[in-house]
Amino acid sequence: MLEKLSLRFLGATVEKMWLMDLGRLVFGIGGESLNVVQSTYTVLWFKDRELNLVFGLQLSMSTIVSLLAFLCVIWCT
Repeated sequence: MLEKLSLRFLGATVEKMWLMDLGRLVFGIGGESLNVVQSTYTVLWFKDRELNLVFGLQLSMSTIVSLLAFLCVIWCT
């Protein structure tokens, strides 16, 4: 994940929009693939009421991490 964020940060540092877009593309492809795999393993691992809790935690954590990444970009610029 750091490599993907590094591409975006490098693009911002050298002020190249195409490099920032490339980093966002790589980050987006990896994020969606990870989400599908994570959901598949979650369904296989947990059952019934536990599954609801785990999906809720997954959504909460992904939102919190997205917020932290956004704040990190603001802090770095």
